[in-house]
Amino acid sequence: MADVKLLGELYNYTLCNSSPIFETLYLLITCGHYLPPELAEKLDAPDDFFRVRMVCVLLETCGMYFNEGRARAKLDRYLTFFQAYVLSKVQPVPLDDVIHHLRPKMERYQTYEEALEAVTEIMGKEASMGIILGITEGEYERDGRRREGGTEMERYQTYEEELEAVTEIMGKESSVGIMLGITEGGYEWGGGEGGQG
Repeated sequence: MADVKLLGELYNYTLCNSSPIFETLYLLITCGHYLPPELAEKLDAPDDFFRVRMVCVLLETCGMYFNEGRARAKLDRYLTFFQAYVLSKVQPVPLDDVIHHLRPKMERYQTYEEALEAVTEIMGKEASMGIILGITEGEYERDGRRREGGTEMERYQTYEEELEAVTEIMGKESSVGIMLGITEGGYEWGGGEGGQG
């Protein structure tokens, strides 16, 4: 927890930009979910809330500074994914209402299916605009980023190659599955019914 709080404070004191913050936030909710279901469940059990607490600590530390422009849009996007993650856990999830604190007017999803639909909509819009997992072509080229596609790490030489691969995968898997490393018919957080059991 202290490391996550430190990262947030580094951002607060402008010792780092928002990239490591958002990379960490997404890593916390996706790490290990591309593995086979039995291993993924061991790494992030449906009744384990440690990752949720870490996200809350990081957002409580520096989330209030993501209120304008691109940073606001990035946080809004992340909070939708985070809601899907939280709703995939065994309910009720014991957490402070960090979402309400940061975005009091943001839509709150009541079920995993609602949140999953919102995530799928975001992914679909981004794919149609040529954005891969929230990363524009300019950011991709500038940072030299490589993202995961499907269940194994693939390296692409250009943004166009990765966009083509992601588009092809989206025809085979749910778009949220790409982001969360979950293939159709594969592991769903919380036991398949939106984590309600």
